[in-house]
Amino acid sequence: MKNNGTALLETDRLRLRRFTTTDIEQSFINWASDSNSSKYIAYYPHKNKSDTENMINQWIQSYENKCTYIWAIEVKETGEVIGNISASVPFAALEICEIAYMLGSSWWHKGYALEALKKVLDYLFSHEDFYMVEAKYNITNKASGKLLHKVGMKQDGILRHRRIDKESGERNDLAICSLLKSEYANESKLS
Repeated sequence: MKNNGTALLETDRLRLRRFTTTDIEQSFINWASDSNSSKYIAYYPHKNKSDTENMINQWIQSYENKCTYIWAIEVKETGEVIGNISASVPFAALEICEIAYMLGSSWWHKGYALEALKKVLDYLFSHEDFYMVEAKYNITNKASGKLLHKVGMKQDGILRHRRIDKESGERNDLAICSLLKSEYANESKLS
């Protein structure tokens, strides 16, 4: 594994980059305070801008660690920060990371999450040399499951009762998926 950290990545429509303090306001408005965006995850929407400021300042400090992968998802055309995508590396020796993403609900169903996810997977496998990338999603979030399978991830199992529905209080399961570098290479050849 190379561990170059959060590098600048670009797609046709997106710029994936490190967060800066100038992103606090847009992040709070566009996704951090969006209750729809946090519906399926453990994250609670921010009630005030200082919550977003604290989170982004922590992320900025974490960039000193080359095992930190946290990108702002910026739309090139407008310059708006519409979400984030990250990869956590709990045990670097295993060469496995866990990817997560969050997009403001105003930008759902426009292909942005797929575009960002594909670019980050390419970076993690091709440049950082991870062996495996995994992800978890709340099984009630069908769109996220479909997205992960669309990039070639395969379901490994179910983690029972790992999330609580913020509205009903019911417990939901998480599905865990993964993609091996060898599978990614084969998928890339078919694309």
